[in-house]
Amino acid sequence: IGWIREALLCAAREQWQLLHVLQGHESEVSHVLWNSRCSMWVTGSDDCTLRGWRVDRDYLKMTTSVVDTQCPITALAVDEVNGSIIVGLQDIIRVYDYEGGVLKVVQTHSGHRDSVRGLLHVPQKSQYISISWDCTISIWNAYNKPNYRH
Repeated sequence: IGWIREALLCAAREQWQLLHVLQGHESEVSHVLWNSRCSMWVTGSDDCTLRGWRVDRDYLKMTTSVVDTQCPITALAVDEVNGSIIVGLQDIIRVYDYEGGVLKVVQTHSGHRDSVRGLLHVPQKSQYISISWDCTISIWNAYNKPNYRH
């Protein structure tokens, strides 16, 4: 299995221009999204890794640790309130948050009987919605990030 290249494109003067190529996954890249709260691209792969890519003016670099999720990523979303990453991993959902620059599991949801195929954050209701190949739609409480006071 070779390197998988995930290209980010933008339209410029009626032509598409290649801006960056993200390399690092060792199998098919199945998901990519922009996390505006953390100003980074997040990618998920069949190589069982979740990767964060921080934008730096002229190039992209991986600045967060690679998370080994132990199984292929089947769905990916961002919590629009706190920037946490919501990840479908077969029939479970894990919420990862940045703590000290490292992604850590802060919440786990289980109950589906088959692969989670889609995830959505509904900030107005503080809920996550998941859809699955088990023919169900599930509603979960969203992660509530604790406020730390110094």
